[in-house]
Amino acid sequence: MKLDRVFHHTTQSKLEADQKLYAKKYLFLSVVLTVLLVGSVLFVFARFPAVTKILDGDIISFIFIFAFMPLIVYFGGRALYINKAESELWSKIATDNRGTYSPGVNLREEESKMLTEGSTRSGHHEIVFTGEFGEKVRLFSYQFSFKKQATSTTRETYEYPPFKYLVIGFKFLGNFPHLYLNYKKNKYNLSIGSHLSLPTEFEKEFILSIPKGYQIEALDIFTPDILDAILRLGIKCDVELVKGEILFFIEDATLLKDFSKIENKIQATKEIARLLAPKLNRFKFSPIGNLSPRL
Repeated sequence: MKLDRVFHHTTQSKLEADQKLYAKKYLFLSVVLTVLLVGSVLFVFARFPAVTKILDGDIISFIFIFAFMPLIVYFGGRALYINKAESELWSKIATDNRGTYSPGVNLREEESKMLTEGSTRSGHHEIVFTGEFGEKVRLFSYQFSFKKQATSTTRETYEYPPFKYLVIGFKFLGNFPHLYLNYKKNKYNLSIGSHLSLPTEFEKEFILSIPKGYQIEALDIFTPDILDAILRLGIKCDVELVKGEILFFIEDATLLKDFSKIENKIQATKEIARLLAPKLNRFKFSPIGNLSPRL
């Protein structure tokens, strides 16, 4: 996989310069507008008491709406700069690898358990290309979050900070059961189905979730040498096998923050995929009775 360091450095430098220019032009204006709007609202309340009665005393909420409106517009515009730079970078990687780029990911078509987590989720900047061994490879950014529902003491519903990932997938020709290898030291842990015991040196690092009855197939894929390689190569991420594809979920991974680190992760996942390719391309199994091979 080709990764253009020079283009990334140029893109990152341009992004930082644009952010400084944007802040210089609009941050002060946003603060002034906030002060003027809040002052105007307070004046209206003081001058026209009837307005206060109409709002049924909920003055503070009304003031907050006006106070944060300019800042919301400011940070929204700032996000557009970042998104544009990310789009340029991902599109360049797709072009360099003779692949295709899409700004969004249709998560409704995904059968991965991780890609259905959370109450809200989104996928962006998908690259699809052919790997050096003929396999389909894809990369995209993914995030999800949970909402805390209102209770008798808390009237409002709010959303927790999102979990963010770089997702790297390799498609194989074989047919294998749905498996999920959870790396315990990640911020978010996913444990589903039945758990398969691992050798002692790996038990403290991973949880292997499998469909009930498919222990032999799981042990044939996640052998000690594969588990050791995941740790040795420094990936330390969740790994999911579903519908003929192996997906690596790398936490807190954004290309613009630390490109060299992400490049190392991509190369490491490629090595794991290379080690598994002979097995996963020929892997065939038959469902066991009425036991589903899906998690």
